[in-house]
Amino acid sequence: MKTYLPLFLLLVTFSARPLLAARTHAEPFVAGEILLRLLPKASIEPIVEKYPLEISRRFKEKTFLLTMKKASGKVTAEETLDLIAKLREEATVRYAEPNHLLFPDTEPNEFDPQGNPDFNENLVDAMTMIGAVDAWSRQTGNQNLVVAVVDTGGDPDHEDVGTNQWVNAAEDLNGNGKLDEADLNGRDDDGNGYVDDVYGWNFLRDTNDIFNRADDLHGTHVAGTIGAQGNNGIGVAGVVWNVKIMRLAFLGSSQGSGTTANAIEAIDYAIDNGARLINASWGGGAYSDALKDAIARAADADILFVAAAGNDGLDNDARPHYPSSYDVENILAVAAVDFNGNLAGFSNYGATSVDVAAPGVGIYSMNHQDGYSELSGTSQATPHVTGSAALLLSAFPSLSAAELKRALTETVTTDSSLDGRVATGGFIHVDRAYTCVASGFQTCETVPNDESNDTGGRCSVLPARRGTLPPLLFLLLLPFVQLRRFRSFRRWRATFVS
Repeated sequence: MKTYLPLFLLLVTFSARPLLAARTHAEPFVAGEILLRLLPKASIEPIVEKYPLEISRRFKEKTFLLTMKKASGKVTAEETLDLIAKLREEATVRYAEPNHLLFPDTEPNEFDPQGNPDFNENLVDAMTMIGAVDAWSRQTGNQNLVVAVVDTGGDPDHEDVGTNQWVNAAEDLNGNGKLDEADLNGRDDDGNGYVDDVYGWNFLRDTNDIFNRADDLHGTHVAGTIGAQGNNGIGVAGVVWNVKIMRLAFLGSSQGSGTTANAIEAIDYAIDNGARLINASWGGGAYSDALKDAIARAADADILFVAAAGNDGLDNDARPHYPSSYDVENILAVAAVDFNGNLAGFSNYGATSVDVAAPGVGIYSMNHQDGYSELSGTSQATPHVTGSAALLLSAFPSLSAAELKRALTETVTTDSSLDGRVATGGFIHVDRAYTCVASGFQTCETVPNDESNDTGGRCSVLPARRGTLPPLLFLLLLPFVQLRRFRSFRRWRATFVS
């Protein structure tokens, strides 16, 4: 029996139809909360003295989360918008806006990894399609590279995470590379404003506990596509086998959303704590200057911000989807395609506002029950791109965010279904991107889908999940194995020759 989460929780689909209809202009927000940024020389004190406001949080660049005060009863949405209108008239205010809700981009199929015989096949297809299988012969990752997954929480102890969980060394008091009782002294040892943040931070619950087994499928699945440990003989392999995943939770599956304020704080944490890449498999809400400013700060820190294009089946050129549609140079917006390279029916698109595509249908990765699940959505496409960027950074650590974006966008596999719907007209191919960078950007080529189906007779071995052949055994049997191509795009099945 298939398990589905309520439709309002997640922006993902299993069919060609968009899961959610287009939202109205009145995007959901938290009543009684206001994001406000002052002009450089202004002070917040006159504002909170004049209006019924108190400061809940202080962000960078004179930006604040303000909470409205009311003598009795709850503050309404209308009262919030009325006060925002007044604040916008203040001479010292650069902008004031609601604290919009943001939504993750996925919904699960069955949790049992043995329940669908196509699971592992889909993993091979996705990794082959984006050129990761070819690229692994040249690079598999770097344990010094930090990738921030700004999402729901994620399972740091999943069997396929291994040593790929980021650890805040300044809070790891006994230096054993993991969170344990010895680290929990109740103090902010590194002075970054967060107590005992060994694995990251949960901004949704304001705690160092970055995993809730009941909620955190989405972030666990996304992290697995980016960086599940490879060549360990179990589960799945991420695009990059060796990496450090920083888990920054601001979404909750049971709540179905997260706030703009929490997203901003998570992005700032990633900036301040050494991330080179940020994965953003979420979206929704109206335009937010405050969120755009946070992403711009990431750009200033030379961090590539990889963002899902959304799952409404709409044109982002006509109706922007945030954060993927912000005009900030470090954003790489990602659409979803199926294993044939066709634009997924649920995926948003945009000839100028969406950069590339990646596999996002039936993607197999880790789940929050210490197992594996198949999910679909632009949420699943996005980590393929983030993982590919991580693979390139592992080999070429001096690459800038702009160079990463250039390498991934100038080497796509083009497809007619993406022509005029994605700026590059194609889906990523990390092996060609690797060649592009290695050549000093002299050999950067795109290849049509119908010309990219030949693997040259090579068989690249993936780590096996339980019930499949271990890598060593597969290698021993390789002389007796033939590769058989099926379907229309580079899908291969290993069968024994009798």
